[in-house]
Amino acid sequence: MASLGIILLSAGCGGAGSPSASVSGSGRSGGSAIGIQGGVGISNSVKSPSEMNVGDLMGIEFQGADEMNIDFEGADPDAEYILIVGSANAGGFGTAMQVTNDINSLLPNLAYDEENVDQGNLLFKSASLNSNDVTENFHNQLREAELDVAEEDFSFSKASMTSKGVSKSVALGEVDTFQVLSSISSVSSFVDVDSRLECLGERIAVYVDTRVSDDVLSAQDIEKLCAMYDRAAGIEDEILGASPDVDGDGVVHAHITYAVNSLGAHAGGIVTGYFWAGHRDREVVHLVAPDPNGSYGPAVSKEMALNNFLPAVFPHELQHLKNYYQRVGVQGVSPDEAWKNEGLSHLFEDVVGWNMENYSRYDLALSSPSSTKVVAGSSPNLLERGASYLFLRFLYEQSENPNEFLRNMVRSELSGVEAVQEAFDGPDDFNQFSEFFGRWTVAVAMTNRGVTADSRYTYKARTLNAETQTWQGVCLICEPDDGRGTVLEGVYMSEYDGFNATNIKASAAKYYQVSEAPSEITLKGTHDGGNFGVLIRTK
Repeated sequence: MASLGIILLSAGCGGAGSPSASVSGSGRSGGSAIGIQGGVGISNSVKSPSEMNVGDLMGIEFQGADEMNIDFEGADPDAEYILIVGSANAGGFGTAMQVTNDINSLLPNLAYDEENVDQGNLLFKSASLNSNDVTENFHNQLREAELDVAEEDFSFSKASMTSKGVSKSVALGEVDTFQVLSSISSVSSFVDVDSRLECLGERIAVYVDTRVSDDVLSAQDIEKLCAMYDRAAGIEDEILGASPDVDGDGVVHAHITYAVNSLGAHAGGIVTGYFWAGHRDREVVHLVAPDPNGSYGPAVSKEMALNNFLPAVFPHELQHLKNYYQRVGVQGVSPDEAWKNEGLSHLFEDVVGWNMENYSRYDLALSSPSSTKVVAGSSPNLLERGASYLFLRFLYEQSENPNEFLRNMVRSELSGVEAVQEAFDGPDDFNQFSEFFGRWTVAVAMTNRGVTADSRYTYKARTLNAETQTWQGVCLICEPDDGRGTVLEGVYMSEYDGFNATNIKASAAKYYQVSEAPSEITLKGTHDGGNFGVLIRTK
């Protein structure tokens, strides 16, 4: 297994030697929208607990071994710690990890069992999980179907991908007919929808279903959405390049229609929007319409549509559009892996300044870290999308040129983990997935706990976007002000009690609070399980 890059970073001189006030555990932040900041300036990487001060880390490098020991001889008896264990495998099997005070209690032949993975605190989040999985499942089917569509001849040249060359004019008030998917289980069933061009921006055209009345979506509402979408498209164009222009009108169509609401009705949930590569006649993102009475599907209040769903879903789906055409049309390679594609779309919600929908999603991921893969299979669930967003957001912040990192990930001829590694192009001790993943797990444990301010091991503090007046970035222990009442309480941790055996999925981790350190802790994982561990002193 590759080195995790956690203990190999030079800590610098001074500043990290003395403990400072810290917050351990996973308590709330007292209502702060940003979360607790501060702590030691630099977190040192050390080789034993006896060397650790508050904020310091000790990487546990298995290096192919299945069993490792942590010796607490000489350590501060009043110290408290967070212990992270897991599997840094990007795919395949995870690990069955045993953590014990007594080496004689180890089970000799414990095999990894993915059907019995530790679910953490997920049970208490199940209602939210079930209500949101409809959109995620639908999107997973579209991404899988794009693999077949990509094999057909789309005749997209590099020139059409990088320059507009407008050859068709459109006029406000014109009614056009759109084909919208009519089933969440089939990409060959469509319904025709007549929609009117209500706003024409520099980069986008907003069409609204003729069935949507002014009292549900006013001209002022549409004008606001139009400006919002034009701005988002400008940001994504600058980072990822222009969208293709197959219909020659020079714009991407944002289509607000009750047909999307009806998609959700078929599955008992809400579909907020979608991009489908099978729509060959134009570049279009189909979007949910406000429906307070639930006439076309589950009720969607005007407030939730205008403040949460519609601002976030357009930049999300626009990334899918650009990602697909850049890879398939320009590079001539297969569509991107779903975990990375979805993680990027959630990240672009954040980058353009409409991050409200990500907090409740990654709250689920934090509630069950052992069962939540960063690198999921072909169909990432709601938790895995939250984890992939958090992972890519961390690398975005760690990158020397964040926008170039995003651009290179989409334009790479590689896919998935390999594309991420190539795009990040980090130093020798921080350029492999296992190194990214190991340090990211530390950031998940340390952010907003007041233990360290070292930017290598924490997320940056959130900032308020001046134009959208919404928060950008990540907080893990805070009230994110997302319009849903979400309260983030940090990653779920188990209190270490002397022995634990748990199954942990690949690219996932388990977190322990160690309030009273024993004389020794032994870790034993599955052979080839990508085993790793990190000990952090918090008090």
